[in-house]
Amino acid sequence: MTRWGSHFASVNNLVHMFKKVTQLLQGMMIHKELAGSIRGDAKDFLKALRAFDFVFCLLLINKIMGITDLLSQALQRQSQDIVNALNLVSSTKTILQALRDDG
Repeated sequence: MTRWGSHFASVNNLVHMFKKVTQLLQGMMIHKELAGSIRGDAKDFLKALRAFDFVFCLLLINKIMGITDLLSQALQRQSQDIVNALNLVSSTKTILQALRDDG
C-alpha cells in the first residue's frame, strides 16, 4: 500500500469510527482516575472533532480520496497500459467535476 492509500485508509477509518472515538473522549473527560491534563486534552480533542470545519473537511477529503483511490491504485500497477490509464484519468476527472458541480 502506498502512502496515499495509507492516508485514505486512515481517513476512512476515522469516518467509520467517528462515533466510537467521540464516545471514548467523552468517557475520558469524566473518568476521575485520569490526570486533569489528560481529561483537559480529551475535552479539547472532542471539541475539535465536533467542529463543523473539521467534520466537513473530513467527509470531503474522504469522498475525494475515495474517488481518486482507484486511479491511484491502477497507475501503480506495473502492467498498466497508457490507453487504460488515460481512460481512468478521464473518468476520474468527470466524477470529480460532477462532485464539484452538484455539491
